[in-house]
Amino acid sequence: MMPDDYRKIVDEMNATLGLAKPIHALLAERMLVKKARVDKLHPNPDDEFSDPAIGPNFEIVSAYSEDYRRRVQLETLWETEPLMVEKLNIGGYRILNGHHRWYAAMRANVSDKDTQHCPCGKDTLPSGNIGK
Repeated sequence: MMPDDYRKIVDEMNATLGLAKPIHALLAERMLVKKARVDKLHPNPDDEFSDPAIGPNFEIVSAYSEDYRRRVQLETLWETEPLMVEKLNIGGYRILNGHHRWYAAMRANVSDKDTQHCPCGKDTLPSGNIGK
């Protein structure tokens, strides 16, 4: 059985399927924008995380969530592994790498002040921090 929070992710992804297209972020934007809210990050429909038949590995998500909660207390959340994202025409960013970390941040209730650096490569926009 699929958890409600994951069902919500799948429903949101299905609602934007075919509408979300990557766009090039301006150089200044790629250099200066270093964070994005959790709710502005969208799963990649081509990733196995987004396939309900496969879905996330909940053991991995639980481990990341526990790690995030511990790091928030120690104020070391910024030391975690970054996400890779690309800017979308519908607003927000598509996750290229880091779906489990993003999902864990949502489940751990990572807030604006407790953020994770998410640098990015290629022509994508760095999504410097995850926060709600």
